[in-house]
Amino acid sequence: MSSDEHLDEALAEYNAKVARLEDEGPVSDLLMALINRGSVLLMMESTISALSDFDEAIEIIEDEEEAGNRIDAGLYIRAHEGRGNILFDGDQVSMLEDYRKAASRLPELRPGNGYFDVKGIVEMCIGVADDLIEIGKFHDAEPFLDKCIEVLGSRMGDWEDNRRADAYSFLGTVYERTGQPDRAVAAYTRSIDIDRYLAEHHLIDDYRRLVMSLYNRAELREESGDEEGYIDDFILAADFLETTLDVGQSEEKELLVGMCQAIAEYLMDKGRVADAEKYLLRSMRYGVPDMDRAMTELGLKRPQ
Repeated sequence: MSSDEHLDEALAEYNAKVARLEDEGPVSDLLMALINRGSVLLMMESTISALSDFDEAIEIIEDEEEAGNRIDAGLYIRAHEGRGNILFDGDQVSMLEDYRKAASRLPELRPGNGYFDVKGIVEMCIGVADDLIEIGKFHDAEPFLDKCIEVLGSRMGDWEDNRRADAYSFLGTVYERTGQPDRAVAAYTRSIDIDRYLAEHHLIDDYRRLVMSLYNRAELREESGDEEGYIDDFILAADFLETTLDVGQSEEKELLVGMCQAIAEYLMDKGRVADAEKYLLRSMRYGVPDMDRAMTELGLKRPQ
């Protein structure tokens, strides 16, 4: 059975369940059914119908909590996070309000609460943090990243390590943009260390994450006066960015060209002319149209 068929089957099941529970109750089961159906509709990209289900679920939550019945943290968070996700493209003020309400219950959230298992919590936290960072709400992103790292804990595995690298890289951005450079460097370093291990064992799922963590740490090191650390990070970032271009994970040739030129300038200033020339050739390879083909036709070696 295809994924679309699974979703159609799940939707039919939740349609029947919602119709029955709206007549018979109990309200707690109806709440769960609405959230599950809204989640399925969201995966099917039926956003208007999904929004309607999350709206109805949040109305139930508000009524129940007003009556003194505290709702499970997982259901509370999923309803607000689901609606916030839908509102991202159209009403970011309301989206932020929903995400902040979800954050208010994060301390209570554990795997097994309502809608969430470990993977669900981690993916939700990273997704929300990504949205909040994109609109410049860095302080709001931090509790989601902290929860992600807490839930991952000491769990081992390729998926867990890649998500841990995501979380620390995002935390680096949060600290950097909120004026905490030392904490930013420490967070980027955690992400870089994880990603370099994953890359060495061919387990990394996003080379661009490693490149940007190195790039951002390099800029922070330059600002602090650590020139050697800055250029070391730039060299590593350029090497990994070239890998992303070669494997099709990135199209950021301009960034690589700029990095190679900055490295070449630094090396030239230090009298390392031969090394500087290598990076100038690499910048030309990606910066000049058809340079790679011309080098091949002329029998020139690709710069290492």
